[in-house]
Amino acid sequence: MENINLIRHISWSFHRTTGIDYQELFSEASLAYCEALQSFKPEKGKLNNYATTLMHNRLKTFITREKYHGIKKAAFPELPTTPTMVHEFIENLPEYVKQFASLVLDNLEEVEDFHTPRVARREIFDALHNQGMKKVDIHHNFKQLKIALRNGF
Repeated sequence: MENINLIRHISWSFHRTTGIDYQELFSEASLAYCEALQSFKPEKGKLNNYATTLMHNRLKTFITREKYHGIKKAAFPELPTTPTMVHEFIENLPEYVKQFASLVLDNLEEVEDFHTPRVARREIFDALHNQGMKKVDIHHNFKQLKIALRNGF
């Protein structure tokens, strides 16, 4: 990384003011820097300015979670990783969510960009809406699927 000193500087300044472990802050800032590299558009300004803003925002969010919620990262159960586990997971879902999950899995080939979950979710949403599914139903089913993933399978 060419701007490793920028990442170190920002992490160290947050460490001095908050007392949160430097290594954790450095890890979060490094992730934010990598995201900045992927989404940076040169015509909109300098990389350092953009990366600094992203790192500051990411660290502020991290600190808020750490201080007020007492968690470092979202705690998700182990997700299904094999086809058998995915099948078992889907079979244990409520019927309407099971149908929705099947529709999502059937439309994965239409999703071109998996860089961010938000982009992938948007493309899946558009594909399902183009097939005639109502927007409110898609939102509701995404929410139910997310709840099922958080609760484990």
